[in-house]
Amino acid sequence: DLAAALAAAQEQAAKDLADAVRAAQEQTVSSEAVLVAMREAAAKDLAAAKDQAAKDLAAALAAAQDQAAKDLAAALAAAQEQAAKDLAAAKDQAAQDLAAALAAAQEQAAKDLAAAQEQAAKDQAAALAVAQELAIQEYIQTQAQANELALREHEIALLAAWEEARRLKEEENVIQFVTILPAQYTARSWQLYGDAFSNIAAQPWCYGDATKWRTLYEANRLKLPDPNNPDLIPIGLTIDIPSIAGEIREGRYDREDYASAFDFTTQ
Repeated sequence: DLAAALAAAQEQAAKDLADAVRAAQEQTVSSEAVLVAMREAAAKDLAAAKDQAAKDLAAALAAAQDQAAKDLAAALAAAQEQAAKDLAAAKDQAAQDLAAALAAAQEQAAKDLAAAQEQAAKDQAAALAVAQELAIQEYIQTQAQANELALREHEIALLAAWEEARRLKEEENVIQFVTILPAQYTARSWQLYGDAFSNIAAQPWCYGDATKWRTLYEANRLKLPDPNNPDLIPIGLTIDIPSIAGEIREGRYDREDYASAFDFTTQ
């Protein structure tokens, strides 16, 4: 602005000077005093123009500095205001994110707790079922052992009676005893009673010898679900007991009335 004002003042002064010279020339004034006056006037005009230009420059510079200060203050205020808004927005977003994360964590914790409780209930039910199954198996095994023990004791007692009867036959030779053995037997559960061809053959009312199990197997082979598997004896199968030493066999073995299977008084 100062340079422009100075240039304008110089241009105006030059024009004024030129106009004055031209006017002087046009008027053909040759007076030295007039020329000096004109030069002095031109010099004054030039000085006034320079002074005005300096003033204009100072005013423009002050105005520019004032405007720059105002612009800087406004920009700083706007920046601070925007920063405050951004900070508030960031705090608000952080609070929302924190609340969402907390809600998600609580929801997941609730799901995990429910899943853990459900699994614990399943595990407890499974453990209870296993315990009940074990208890049932233990009871069945204990009952089977008790039944087997009672059966063996009963069979031992009957065998003793049979031996006593045979002794009486040998010693007294008064009554001829004929032992009638069962010709058939109804198979029971292997798990509960241990019924297998070897165990049946070992019974005193059968052969009294477990090694003779194959005789029973061959006599009943075609009755089995799998003729090639002697261990698979279905419950309720009627097992034929063939005579191997000329012994008399008839009827079916009755566990409840065992004595009837050995009629020691038949002559």
